[in-house]
Amino acid sequence: MAKRRIKTRRMAWVTCELTEPIQWQSIGEWRQGGVSVIGLPLGDVALPPEDQLNSLTPEERQRADRFRQPADRLRFLYGRLLLRWVSYRLTGRPAQLLTGPYGKPDFPADTGWHVNLSHAGDWVLVAVDRQPVGIDVESSSVNLLLDTLLPTICSAAEQHYVRGSQHATAAFLQLWTRKEALLKAIGRGLVDKLDTVPALAGRTVIPLAIDAGEVNWRVDSFAVDSVHTAAVAYQSFRELPTYYRLTASDLLTYHRFG
Repeated sequence: MAKRRIKTRRMAWVTCELTEPIQWQSIGEWRQGGVSVIGLPLGDVALPPEDQLNSLTPEERQRADRFRQPADRLRFLYGRLLLRWVSYRLTGRPAQLLTGPYGKPDFPADTGWHVNLSHAGDWVLVAVDRQPVGIDVESSSVNLLLDTLLPTICSAAEQHYVRGSQHATAAFLQLWTRKEALLKAIGRGLVDKLDTVPALAGRTVIPLAIDAGEVNWRVDSFAVDSVHTAAVAYQSFRELPTYYRLTASDLLTYHRFG
């Protein structure tokens, strides 16, 4: 009797690293290849002029109007404008944004590009690549209840890492942004057991329940500034990301021509 061949699934790995202080390059130097991270600092900028918002869909305008806090509305609007500007720069045609199954915006498949967006505090970040990519940014200025969050979000080893750190909030946000970025790159929403998503430095097997396929991933943590921490996730065979900075006034100027 012939033996039945059982197909086994190859394990996927993730390698988490802490990036040395990044060097923001001017957006004018953007090399459209490899993994690019584009940062937009908001600071004290005002809401975009009304004529700049004409490119948004009615649904996006309604969503923006539902934000109770002006800062949340500001980040959302500039995030959508930045996505459209990136799309135009990459394709040379008016932007079309799709919404994935977990609500994250992406570019149509025929563009050949993948994008991911995150915003918090005073920053909007976009990551773009030819392969799926994920990014997350968080502000340390928020008041976190670590004793409540740690048991539900971090594994025992991760909790030990955070509690043993001199800067517990920063250590927690480092792990949190890695988890978020990895899940977004894989195409998943927040899973029920976030503590199973690996985020400690080094190379770790991704649990099968997370359904990462057979692709190996890399997640780089980096300091956006002294208050904001972020992580970008990308397929491990890709080159290291390049970081570009765009101001709000430059975005609005460019947007008039895009």
